[in-house]
Amino acid sequence: MNKKEYSIAELAEVLGISGDFDETRCSGRLTRDSRTVEAGDIFVAIAGGTSDGHEYITAALEQGAACVVYDADGTVPERGVKVTDSRIAWSQLSAWNFRYPAGGMHTVGVTGTNGKTTIQWIISQLLQELKGGVLRVGTLGAVCSSCGLDEESLTTPDAFDLQRYCSLAVDSGTQFAVFEVSSHALCQHRVDTIPFNGAVFSNLSRDHLDYHETEEAYFAAKKKLFELCASHSGSDGYAVICTDTEEGRQLASEFEGELRILRYGVDDNADYRITEFEQSFQGCRFQLVEGDRSFSIESSYIGLHNARNLAAGFAVLRAIGVSGIDIVTALKSATVVPGRLESVGTTARGVFVDYAHTPDALDNVLQYVKPLVSGRLLVLFGCGGDRDRGKRPQMAASADRWADIVCVSSDNPRTEDPQRIIDDILSEGLQPGMVEVDRRAAILKSLAMMEDGDVLVIAGKGHEDYQILGTEKIHFSDQEIVRDYFKSVS
Repeated sequence: MNKKEYSIAELAEVLGISGDFDETRCSGRLTRDSRTVEAGDIFVAIAGGTSDGHEYITAALEQGAACVVYDADGTVPERGVKVTDSRIAWSQLSAWNFRYPAGGMHTVGVTGTNGKTTIQWIISQLLQELKGGVLRVGTLGAVCSSCGLDEESLTTPDAFDLQRYCSLAVDSGTQFAVFEVSSHALCQHRVDTIPFNGAVFSNLSRDHLDYHETEEAYFAAKKKLFELCASHSGSDGYAVICTDTEEGRQLASEFEGELRILRYGVDDNADYRITEFEQSFQGCRFQLVEGDRSFSIESSYIGLHNARNLAAGFAVLRAIGVSGIDIVTALKSATVVPGRLESVGTTARGVFVDYAHTPDALDNVLQYVKPLVSGRLLVLFGCGGDRDRGKRPQMAASADRWADIVCVSSDNPRTEDPQRIIDDILSEGLQPGMVEVDRRAAILKSLAMMEDGDVLVIAGKGHEDYQILGTEKIHFSDQEIVRDYFKSVS
């Protein structure tokens, strides 16, 4: 972490707190981990899910913290600045620490239940090819070729890491940044100090109710991205929204007048309307209608849901001012996202690995693959442990709706009993063709079931190269298991 020269009075001013604070200047780092505090540091006490930083304020001061930022009631610590919300303060101070680097780039945030990673990947590829550089931060890592950044990442990292990535990118001359923005991150104020120029909404379906509790609260969390965009960019900002669902139409209506609204999808009122959609195992083609113009899109992506994702990317690049013809050309060479309908089978027996881990995502993937299958459609899936139990039988219903053979196994059980997860999946009457707790064994058994013309979709983990058993993360790749199997039988 970078050292910063400051006074407590200056910190209070950054945080919008008035009062009589110490003007003495000192230097130190910004940290939320009391174990790392050194003399001169700023310690921000944050109440988390498993521990509360306020319990370590005394220890931080004893270790030499020059200032403590906190939000809990009780004894006022020496050299302390009290704020309304420590998470907001952490976001504000993180941006201040790196001199507000995100303001030096054109920034786009992508949110929604399904499609975030794919849309962000597409936008980033287009910007890399047509604009010469981009910072991409999301599920597939924090990557910026111009500054050599390539790190693993949460879907939306901590506010400090976000600002660090932006600082590295700006210093290297990068002019664009694209972020996946999760509902957790929005609720936890991780992106509050990213001045979004554009915001993208894909869709909303059941997910993360273990955290948000209700679908209304979940949707409200997603809306915060557009509120941030409107507050930072005003009418100069733009919102790219899929209006094929009621939530999308509602969102577009709510922000009409606050942001420039660009609708996309198969909706007749879409500004970027998908028509004449066709697909094969080699990819898809469709017309994308923009006003009185129509662009012929060809891509290696398959599925109408991916046509929507491609349309979202097209709309963002148009909002930035890129020629439609240039975007069409770039989309032809855009590569498929790792673990999103990633083909790992043979010409005779198709196998796709996909990250679908919600009922809606699994439903979409299977319904778009189904018409391409000449034999039987098989699907293998599980559900994550320590997460929303209510969606488990819904996943089963999605699988049963489209697949000829349903294979149920484990995903990332975490600390939950894998058999209990499977029992929940089967709780509403699904009669699977196979149940196997061990995911590796389940994949091998599913592959052994296949005949020429069959297609197997292995859902849930996608790009992940690990499995979480208990609290341990072990190496595990669906793709590697499939490729090794076909090598062994060839």
